[in-house]
Amino acid sequence: MDTATMKDQQSQVHPSQGPPEIPHITTNIIPLSQILRKFAESSFSELQQVIQTQPNNEAKKKRLLELIVRLRQEYVRLYVLTKWSRTSAQDFTKFIDILVWLKEQTFHFNNLIWGTKSLNQSLLSAKLPNPDLITALEVYTNGRPTLPTHNFIEPKISTKKVLSTLKELNTILYMKYATADDLPEEFTNYSIKDGRIYIYTEDYNLQISTADETGPFFLISFEFTFGDFVTSRHLMRVCNETLRTSGFQELKRLLTNYTNTMKLYLIHQKLSPMKTIKHVYHQDKFQIVVHYWVNSFVFKYSYIEIGLNRANKIVYKWFRQGEYIETFDEVQDFGLFLRDIYHRHATFILDQIDDLTVNKSLLQINELTGLFYFKNTTPTLNASLKKLNIDDFKNINDNLQSIRMDVKFLKISTILSVTGWIPNELIKLNPQELKKLPSPIFQQEKAYALTKNMKFYTRKEWPSNWFLILFIDTKVKSFIGNIKSMLGQWTLQAPSELNIESFDYKISKQLIDYVSKKIMIHLITQELHGSTYKVSKDDTIVVKTDTFIKIPNTSNVLYMTFKVEPDNKTMLVKVKGKLNTELTLEDFAIDPSGVFEIFEVIHFRRTSILGNIVSKLERLAKIIELINYLKLEKMNLVSVKLDQVVFKYGDQVCVLKDNFDLELPANNPHNLCLVSIKGYLATKGVGHLFKYLQDSRELVTKLNEISASAQTENLSTFKTDKLRYEVVTKSSSMFSIVYYMGNSKSREILQMNIQIKANGGTYHYFIGFESLQYAEYLKQDLTLKGPLYSSMKSTTKITPLVNGVMVDEAGLGQVIDYFHNRIKENSTPVTS
Repeated sequence: MDTATMKDQQSQVHPSQGPPEIPHITTNIIPLSQILRKFAESSFSELQQVIQTQPNNEAKKKRLLELIVRLRQEYVRLYVLTKWSRTSAQDFTKFIDILVWLKEQTFHFNNLIWGTKSLNQSLLSAKLPNPDLITALEVYTNGRPTLPTHNFIEPKISTKKVLSTLKELNTILYMKYATADDLPEEFTNYSIKDGRIYIYTEDYNLQISTADETGPFFLISFEFTFGDFVTSRHLMRVCNETLRTSGFQELKRLLTNYTNTMKLYLIHQKLSPMKTIKHVYHQDKFQIVVHYWVNSFVFKYSYIEIGLNRANKIVYKWFRQGEYIETFDEVQDFGLFLRDIYHRHATFILDQIDDLTVNKSLLQINELTGLFYFKNTTPTLNASLKKLNIDDFKNINDNLQSIRMDVKFLKISTILSVTGWIPNELIKLNPQELKKLPSPIFQQEKAYALTKNMKFYTRKEWPSNWFLILFIDTKVKSFIGNIKSMLGQWTLQAPSELNIESFDYKISKQLIDYVSKKIMIHLITQELHGSTYKVSKDDTIVVKTDTFIKIPNTSNVLYMTFKVEPDNKTMLVKVKGKLNTELTLEDFAIDPSGVFEIFEVIHFRRTSILGNIVSKLERLAKIIELINYLKLEKMNLVSVKLDQVVFKYGDQVCVLKDNFDLELPANNPHNLCLVSIKGYLATKGVGHLFKYLQDSRELVTKLNEISASAQTENLSTFKTDKLRYEVVTKSSSMFSIVYYMGNSKSREILQMNIQIKANGGTYHYFIGFESLQYAEYLKQDLTLKGPLYSSMKSTTKITPLVNGVMVDEAGLGQVIDYFHNRIKENSTPVTS
């Protein structure tokens, strides 16, 4: 072998390289970067959820603070983990790899140990026994092994000897059996032959014999008269020992017990294949308990007890639902016997039920299982059978009544659901609230137990908290009422009986209109609180006008009628009345006889039913009062509508809108003080307004002229030393002409005030001045010696005062023009 080949072999046996690398573990190891990224995303998601979903600021702040504290703790842990990983993570991963490798080696060694152990156990069957050399030598030399005979090989006995022996033995048996003093009565039917006593009883036959006249009796054979059983050796041994030590009485007792045990065992075997029963065999008590209807919770304590009576006879005792009923001494066919028991029990149950019919379906009981079922049933009744089959039987009548009620409710609920009614399962009325319902049945002390028979329905278009109340007992009773939850208790208000005892689709649709009208009557009468009214029909209310809204020249009653619209969401309310005077309104229908009607389509959920109608009637009342007053004042009516009246005073037009809102045309001079006039109207009323507009017309016209000239003159030049002026309205009875220099109103130098004064039903006008020290030249005109008084005393009534003059309407314009011109002419001296 050459040197190269030897080196290759040595390299294969002793490799020059070191041991293989320990495999690196990556399974179930998550990178720290991924943990940090996932936790950052989770933190952002939680912050966003808290900010967006919290209901109010306080809760949001608290929840946000808790979240920030928790996240800070988690981030501190991550910070520690990050710092540690920078220095120790590499060594830690090596420790994990070594630990996994060591566990794998431990697993391999354990497998080797268990493999060796199983190999050792599997080789035990391969061991051979030691050879029997002695027996093998006998078989080889003699052809067979040497075995003991135990005296079984005897000489042959002759027939004559056998017959004589049997004859002597029969005689001995006659004498010995006849002289036995403890012979039971059951053993008196016997015969003796062939050296044996053959004893015949009702249930079994036996054969006994003896060896000689001094020897004891012993049992030779035993067999039952029923069934096919093999007599056991143990029985023969026990019987012989009993016969030897205790005599025939004890043997009879032993065989009777054994016979009864075998009879019960036979019954047990016959019962085992039967699937509809469950039986328990108590051997120590000589008893079998057969439970029938085992799947029935209601009748689970019904059973048949098979046992022995005092005469050691098998009897059958029937216990129906735990109560002893009858004992049966003899049963030939247990299957037929069970069927008879089933039928009698089922008949007894059905006889105790007051009414077996539910929704034209007859309640029956399955005689094999003991479960209730309905003949001609429906899915609804099948669903309710569970309640009958699990509850106590004493509640059967109540349960059937409840099922009848549920069936009625289901039928009614289906009809109501199809026609848009909405059930409410949360409402529970206490006894005090139930007594509010107008029916004697709810006035009883046990009325609260009837709440299970109640259902509540509403409609989405109805006002809130209004419900249809259905109560099903022997008949259906229906009510409506307003039900609210206050402080955790349901309260009933405004209950009313509907007198509807049956339901179908047609009645359900009619019920919507009928109940809606009932609710509408209640809501309207609530708004008519304090008025005198009468509900004459289901859709008509007669109201006395003077107790509701006083409308002048109107009949004493108003008729309110209402009709549910086809959409069942709105109702048409109509109010009809009659005016006693002739009246024509452009936007309000009044027939020639004075009858008027107001129509309003009202949504059921609206807060106020009569709000708009009352508003229209109030406007009608105001318009009638206004028209009467205008006619009394001999005003010229231009146009009359329900919401406005247009009339003339002089040659000017004025419009009174709804709520007596005043509106004037653009060319009406009273626009100068329109705001003040509206305030005057609100405080003084319409009557004073008419007189004010007429009496202030001259003044307002003059002031409008001055205001127009002021705008023209003020815009003609922008010299700083030019006198400027404007008209200012301070109130409906107070006006001022303000004079100032240049463009700045802060350089005001003089105010001429014109104030309307009422005196004895007539108006006078006071013209006075403020800052009169800057206009000394005007003081002479405010005296009796001044040129103003001298020139006007003969044509008008004028009275000089300390700071002004009092003048009537005839001289008003002349006085204003005099003072205004004087101020403008002396503008330069004023500034000096």
